[in-house]
Amino acid sequence: MTVAALLPKAWKKRLVDTNVERLRDRDLAWADVALISAMHIQRDSLAAIVERCARADCVLSSVGPSPAAFQRPN
Repeated sequence: MTVAALLPKAWKKRLVDTNVERLRDRDLAWADVALISAMHIQRDSLAAIVERCARADCVLSSVGPSPAAFQRPN
């Protein structure tokens, strides 16, 4: 939410908290960019979201301890 507050007000934003709701394909189809954050305990979920973003051709930006250590296989 902090990052969302820094973005231009005219930009449409949507929050999907995958701790309490499922990320749907239509959420990724709607988005031009996905901003994600995760802790190490969420690394499996993070990897799945990264793969889904890649398949949806959605630009991805990630922050947090797990994304900083995450390397996508070639």
